[in-house]
Amino acid sequence: MKVTVCLVACLLLVFIEVNMANDEMVEENELTHNLVKRAASCGSNGDNCQYKKCCNNFNCVKGRCRPQICNRSCRNNRQCCNNWGCIYGSCKQCRGRTCKGNNDCCNGYKCAYKRCQKK
Repeated sequence: MKVTVCLVACLLLVFIEVNMANDEMVEENELTHNLVKRAASCGSNGDNCQYKKCCNNFNCVKGRCRPQICNRSCRNNRQCCNNWGCIYGSCKQCRGRTCKGNNDCCNGYKCAYKRCQKK
């Protein structure tokens, strides 16, 4: 009889301790959950735009978000926005552009069937 009472008392204590531990864990999880901050869903000036889009008023230039100030005249591809290329001193879109020869296309594109296509 004493053994049964002792067993019941021990099981009751273990059950109470487990419940108290669960309550503490829930409280800790709620606190850490409130501290989690979310990152911006878009990139701003200088952010890497390889895996996420740039925010409004920013364009992806050479893998980085840059302010949306696009030059129409250029000397090299770095001065153009939106992955456009510098062709004969002007920023032009590379994909789908009509061409007569490979010189009419951007770097990484070739003239095929009178259209610039990626190599």
